Amino acid sequence: MRPTPRHRLAAWLAPLAATALLAGCATSTPMAEVTRFNIGTPIPSDAIALVPATGVDAGSLEFRSHAAAVARDLDAVGLHPVGADGRSAYVGVLNVYQTSRQGPPKSSPFRIGIGGGGFSGGGGV
Repeated sequence: MRPTPRHRLAAWLAPLAATALLAGCATSTPMAEVTRFNIGTPIPSDAIALVPATGVDAGSLEFRSHAAAVARDLDAVGLHPVGADGRSAYVGVLNVYQTSRQGPPKSSPFRIGIGGGGFSGGGGV
């Protein structure tokens, strides 16, 4: 049996659709950059508790994912994160907020086109 154009199209679209579905499942971890500042004397490495700022839900997905990214970077510079209940020499207050911005303007669904179209009479040389 010979494949029809519909079968060929389905065979071509199936892997493409599977790839698109899998790409939609990909997640990225938030980025964080931690810099240690001091005023002439080094800050000793110790434990740090990451706590949410006032009004921030510590159980939210956004807070937990950003807190994990900050904790990784803090650990890399010698400040070892502990839970909010643990004893720590330092307290880091983490504020997570979202903003939105307006996208590009939407075009009107109606268009009036003025242009030239033409055709050839079919005379060839």
